Amino acid sequence: MSRNIHATAIVTGETGLLIIGPPASGKSHLARQCLLDACSRGRFAALVADDRVIVEEAGQRLIASSPPEIAGLMEIRGSGIVGVEHLPQAVMHVAIRAVDAQESERLPERQFFEPLPGVALPLLFMVADRMIGPLDLIEAFLNDRLIRP
Repeated sequence: MSRNIHATAIVTGETGLLIIGPPASGKSHLARQCLLDACSRGRFAALVADDRVIVEEAGQRLIASSPPEIAGLMEIRGSGIVGVEHLPQAVMHVAIRAVDAQESERLPERQFFEPLPGVALPLLFMVADRMIGPLDLIEAFLNDRLIRP
């Protein structure tokens, strides 16, 4: 079973990040910040898909890929669409919901994002337009170093 969802998928190092949120919430901006942060640290980083992501389950893992017509393309809001380094598919490890600072919870409880029945990713909330060095927060989340209520 596969599904086409409104999201952006990237890989930094060996970690697949599925960035979700409503239109104009900053998904592409946050993805670009993560890619730039990874590159500045000398880590591998690549786009899988921007704006539309095909997700499917394989061995209880979530695999993300790009619709062929947008493979390697990323929107830079207000500027246009650019070609970037990309992978045809990747395993996703964490979902990140791009949120607005005024509308987000201060200390959200642990949640999961289930893009396909029975396949869930841990969910991290990030304010897209205020992230500088987002990988530190993502690594703290993945290593269970975030304090939650």
